[in-house]
Amino acid sequence: ILSTAYEGPARARAFALFGAVAGIGVSLGPTLAGQLVAGVGWRWVFALHAVALAVALLAVPVIARTVPASVRGSARLDLPGSAVFVAAAVLLTTGIVQASQWGWGSAGVLALFAASAAALALFVRVERRSAHPVLDLGLLRERRFLGLALVPVAASFGFVTLLTYLPSYLTAVTGRDGSAAGWLMLLLTLPVLVSPVVAAKLVERGVPARVLILTSLACLVAGDLGLLLFSPHVAIAVVAVPMLVTGAGMGLSAGLVDGQALALVAPERAGMAAGFVNTLRLGSEAVAVAVYGSVLATLVGAGHPYDAAFHALLWGLAGVCLALGGAIAWLSRR
Repeated sequence: ILSTAYEGPARARAFALFGAVAGIGVSLGPTLAGQLVAGVGWRWVFALHAVALAVALLAVPVIARTVPASVRGSARLDLPGSAVFVAAAVLLTTGIVQASQWGWGSAGVLALFAASAAALALFVRVERRSAHPVLDLGLLRERRFLGLALVPVAASFGFVTLLTYLPSYLTAVTGRDGSAAGWLMLLLTLPVLVSPVVAAKLVERGVPARVLILTSLACLVAGDLGLLLFSPHVAIAVVAVPMLVTGAGMGLSAGLVDGQALALVAPERAGMAAGFVNTLRLGSEAVAVAVYGSVLATLVGAGHPYDAAFHALLWGLAGVCLALGGAIAWLSRR
């Protein structure tokens, strides 16, 4: 919607605001959740989610009217392709989740991974033959678009996993209660609120978006490695900087990636391109969180202390972000 409703500098500002609004949720969510858990119980966290989703659902018809009629299109929904893709995602996530219980090399887990790969191959076959594919595979031939689409994947591993599991480390290892852990999480999340606006201003002043995106990836790597300073009795001042750097790594690219990616495709394919970017964003979040949780459970179940398992996973997260950063740098070159 934003890519079709705005152009030029206005589009950059719109996506910056989009990133900042998303940052509000990321920034305040963990802290608010901590206060709710400590004050009235964990069920209210889900109740608040339900209210927010209901408001968003009611707003959909209003937002839909802002889409220009010229780009709404009349393509039919690709039910076969959508169903096969969902099946591939469910099989993959189930295999990851069950790996901590069945074993990563167990027949059941390997069968789930194989079935997921087969479903993904079938998805490609279905999309190539579909008159109205949910994903035009030709989009993937634009390497700069593909590189930008991978940026949220790096953020999922380098930031979202910590957003999900760092509170449990703070309570289980450092001994803080839910409320204190929620306040401490502001060091990780507040940069996500500020950084998109800063990034937009820098782009307006001539800083290349590619430089900012690669800087954000470097921040994720450096921040995750800096969090190795965490220990049961660490002072907040010691870990404040790496937490802020990690948050900046998420925020710097949050308001840039979508706008930069959609600028590379024709307006009539903007909806499909946006769907692909957001599918990678949300899908990789689910996979990253599942991988982190499953590996953590495997390590702790094997007798490793929670603190040692947390540090091992930080090395893994930094490695994934570094590898993805290298791929993104290569794909996004002119």
